[in-house]
Amino acid sequence: MKLDILLDKDKIHEDFLTGWGLSFLVNEEILFDTGENFEYLKHNAGLLGIELKKIKKIFISHQHWDHTGGLEGLLKINNQVDVYVGKSSSQEFKKSIKEKGANLVEVKNILKIEEGIYSSGELIANYKEKPLSEHFLVMEKDNFLIVLCGCSHPGILNIVEKISFDFKKEIIAIIGGFHLLDKEERFIRFIVQELRRKVKKVGPSHCTGYSAITYFREVFEDDFIEINTGGSLVL
Repeated sequence: MKLDILLDKDKIHEDFLTGWGLSFLVNEEILFDTGENFEYLKHNAGLLGIELKKIKKIFISHQHWDHTGGLEGLLKINNQVDVYVGKSSSQEFKKSIKEKGANLVEVKNILKIEEGIYSSGELIANYKEKPLSEHFLVMEKDNFLIVLCGCSHPGILNIVEKISFDFKKEIIAIIGGFHLLDKEERFIRFIVQELRRKVKKVGPSHCTGYSAITYFREVFEDDFIEINTGGSLVL
């Protein structure tokens, strides 16, 4: 299973563009989030030799600008795709996808996307005193799971526990935004130590925050996965 990092806040080489947004490509055909800006996405994909017109499926973890900003531009050049969004996403957002000719797939519960790859189903978080739908890409590897997170608004420990319970398998790696940027050090240390017990590898990025990422690196040591724009991983 291959993971290309199309957009994140750090990069492997100065030629890549970085930003606050997040975008991963799974097996060269499933795009997990689209970052904040289509021009960034297109530029970085070009450097990696990735043809965005060949993408078959787009998985939107949740409806925030830094994860959906590249979607409109992408659908202008490639609308022959399935776009997976949480069922509780706004009607306006869902309508905009359908109007561009893409096939909208609304996700409520666990959904098989292709062999060995699933949506976790919606988890609802309380964000700025409003409900927020977020779902997670779950990939099977042998008898374990690899999970991609957008921002982990429902809480990274809640996500790990629910997915492990629902799929009846252990999570071997979890990658993406863990939403610890604004958390106190004591809370961060608690989360890191708990995750050390629950998963083998972590690849924190995006909204995890540099302080938390540093502590993850110290605690997980060789089981820490570096996430940088332009990088590729074989999972």
